[in-house]
This record gives sequence, structure tokens and C-alpha cells, in this order.
Amino acid sequence: MPRISATLAAFTMAAGIVAAASPAQAAPGDQMWSCGSVPSGWVVLAYGGTCATPATPRASYQFIQQAEGMPAGNSLTVCAWSSIPAGWRVVYGPVPAGQCSIGWGAPSPNALIISNS
Repeated sequence: MPRISATLAAFTMAAGIVAAASPAQAAPGDQMWSCGSVPSGWVVLAYGGTCATPATPRASYQFIQQAEGMPAGNSLTVCAWSSIPAGWRVVYGPVPAGQCSIGWGAPSPNALIISNS
């Protein structure tokens, strides 16, 4: 019986950790690393390295931030191929930004500065 209780407790803790990391529960302005596709409502800020998972072998890490709902007047520099969230606009660009990469790590030389003001 103690073994079952310990197993259930470990499972409950693991489920809580997974739920806390869910993009659906992220607050506006949150940042996270992603190994693969960019969730809806998030934008790519910069390339960070490479990672390997069964679902996305050798895909690029992407540093992404939830842009909607941030206080007015905020600005971000995003990779040129990143979608522009609703309520945001390009205020300057493209600009050289060798840190922007996606997929297998192929560089993208351009970035855009976007603002919600």
C-alpha cells in the first residue's frame, strides 16, 4: 500500500509540473524555450541552439514571448518570418539579426521591431 501511495503522489506531482508549463496557462509577457513549432499567440525572439526530441529531432530552440495583452508601449525584436500578433505593428525593419534561425538552424539575416503602442 505505501508503494501505491508513493507512485500516486509522484504521478500527481509530475502532472502538476506538466500542467504548469502549458502554453495555455501562460500569462501575457511570459517567455519560454520551445523545441519545434511556435504556439498560437507567441512570437519568435531569437535562436538559442539545438535540441533533440523524438517529435522534433535536431530542431532549433526558439526563445518566444507571448505578445498579446502586454501593456501598451512595449516593443519586441522578432525574426522576420515570425507572425505579427494582433494589435502589434512593425515600427522598424528589417534589421540584421543573425540570431534568428528556425527548423534545422538555417540563419535568417533579418528581424523586425514591432510595437503595440
